[in-house]
Amino acid sequence: MAVVRSTWADQPIVVGKHLDSPGWAGAAELALDGVGSVLIKNDARHLYVGIDVVADWDADDDFFWLGVDADRDGTVTPNRDRLYGPWPDRPGVVGKQYYLGPTTFTHLLDTDPECEAYAGFGPSAANPSPHRTWTMRLPLRELDVALAAERVPPVVHVGFRIGSVNPPVDHSSIDFADGHRLVLATRPSSTYPPGTEGAVIGGIGLIPATTIDGDGRATTAPGYSVVVTDAAFGGSLNVIGNRATLQYLWALGARRHRVLHRAPGAATSQPLRQAWINYRWDGNTDHPESYSPDASGAYAMLDPSANYSIDSLLVRWDTSSGQPAGLHTLEAEFLRDDGSAVAPPVAAPLTLRLANAGPRVVLDSVRGADGEVRACGSVPAGQALDFDLTAVDSEAGLASYSLVARWGEGQLHVIGGAPYTPPGPWNGGSFTHRWTPAQPCAYAFEVAASSRVTDGYNPSIRGGRASRFVTIAGTRP
Repeated sequence: MAVVRSTWADQPIVVGKHLDSPGWAGAAELALDGVGSVLIKNDARHLYVGIDVVADWDADDDFFWLGVDADRDGTVTPNRDRLYGPWPDRPGVVGKQYYLGPTTFTHLLDTDPECEAYAGFGPSAANPSPHRTWTMRLPLRELDVALAAERVPPVVHVGFRIGSVNPPVDHSSIDFADGHRLVLATRPSSTYPPGTEGAVIGGIGLIPATTIDGDGRATTAPGYSVVVTDAAFGGSLNVIGNRATLQYLWALGARRHRVLHRAPGAATSQPLRQAWINYRWDGNTDHPESYSPDASGAYAMLDPSANYSIDSLLVRWDTSSGQPAGLHTLEAEFLRDDGSAVAPPVAAPLTLRLANAGPRVVLDSVRGADGEVRACGSVPAGQALDFDLTAVDSEAGLASYSLVARWGEGQLHVIGGAPYTPPGPWNGGSFTHRWTPAQPCAYAFEVAASSRVTDGYNPSIRGGRASRFVTIAGTRP
């Protein structure tokens, strides 16, 4: 078994290109004796895997599978652990199978639409001569991994099966007995782009404090690891300290800190009292460490020289439990073990807008020539249908809404929708769209909406859906 610490992908990697392309520069590497190596990178949304099979100089009769030990127990767990690989005869598509036993699997299943995998044949940094390569992108949500997860460190337990008929290549660790651990990077080498973090509170998750405006909403640049526009905050928030400031305060003897919170309309601030777990990396193992406040509301500081799953974490704040919507102000203060204060270079409170309600989504009616078409109703093919829907965010933070039709073997048609257009608030509202389904089939009409609410790692954590199933009959009017 090997432990590999993934490196951060500053820009999303375009899979399908050769492994000597700039996106793979600096990738973590896992050597596979007699075969080649595996390159690993990740960002806030995806895991990127590159397979460099330098031993395979022929482009025919090759395959690659990635096994995921979902429960991390080192053995095959039926119907939970899974196998990923390029879908035969569907370039770019990733297929998934669940383990039924060490060498038996379910049939091939669809994966998250953001999954991609490609076979390549060309040079790499390890070998300039053409040889077999594979590249794969998997969303972290497909792997049940979150960079901000409290109870589970961001580690993926994997195995590989790589094979070729000519020349003969055979590597297998997909029974997980000799599997590997991929420890995901939780931030870029510099937590935030230069000049963007706050002076004391550096940011929320991966969102720098300086991208949060006076109304408490965040807007990050296009291409940033978490792209948000006029986004409020919600869910569980990792309040991250400015690393340089924490090092300065540590050198002055600071060993504890409080995070003061002023709620909307409150005259004074009170210490946030939360409890959480962070994981300290010792070079081989993640050790869980529990944090909770003392009687004064102070927490133990993280040693800035140590390596944690979430570095420079000041507090993990659960805002979805009893916190009202509106503007909240946070400020950090630091103490020595004897209780004396250690002042940061500047006072730098941070104001956030919380919005945890999420959108209200309703498919109000589906109307045909003869009036309302209720759930499980039927209308003739070729008849125009009018769809009345509601997508409303009471906190003026709607991100988008969409209305789609699904039928047959994965067919999909986008009937209508709209994204948020800055600047200013957008509550959404009531909308009507018309569409004429031509093909007889059973249809699902689905409305989805999301809010501009981030936890610092995901662009939107609040959404809603509504649907209605209708049969489009074969007789045309």
